[in-house]
Amino acid sequence: MWMDSKAVDDQVQYTNSFFFNVPFGFTPADNDVYTRKGHVLFPDLTYSMKDLSVVRLENRCEKETFQSYARFTGCGFHAYGKGPICLVGGNRLIRATLASSHMVYFKDAVLKTMPEAKVLGIVTGNDIMLYGTNLSDTAPDSKDLHLVDIGESGSGSGVIFSDNMLHGAKQSLVDELKASPKITAEGNHIPK
Repeated sequence: MWMDSKAVDDQVQYTNSFFFNVPFGFTPADNDVYTRKGHVLFPDLTYSMKDLSVVRLENRCEKETFQSYARFTGCGFHAYGKGPICLVGGNRLIRATLASSHMVYFKDAVLKTMPEAKVLGIVTGNDIMLYGTNLSDTAPDSKDLHLVDIGESGSGSGVIFSDNMLHGAKQSLVDELKASPKITAEGNHIPK
């Protein structure tokens, strides 16, 4: 799902929906590029498989006062090991909420920002399952695995990551959240 907004205080809400980026009938390569040139609504939409995420939220308004709201409640997200669950970009503020949802297998992050994107996010009450991921500290992918990755986000960004059940996670992922000044993390649980 890709929300590319240029609107005034637009609001999108999904409830009890299922989102996935599983390719059907083909296996895309990382260097594949897709475009919608000539499309009336999305003439500039171009993306590659390396940009893949389950949900992508952007607001690219020219005026200073615009922001977007996106809420996902009671949803299912299946990342299939390609990119983050939610990727935020653009030049305007995005308010993103991921609540009471079920997330399966991610390789990148639950919430990630593109450079200079601005996000105020809430990730709460979710059941997050890390399957098929090598979580040992010596694994090649372990350095690229984060619960929240907003390190290059714009000023004023922040995320609350609270009361989530983290199946298959290691404690260092939770500790990383607490070390970031842009993230408030509390009440998360790793079942034994």
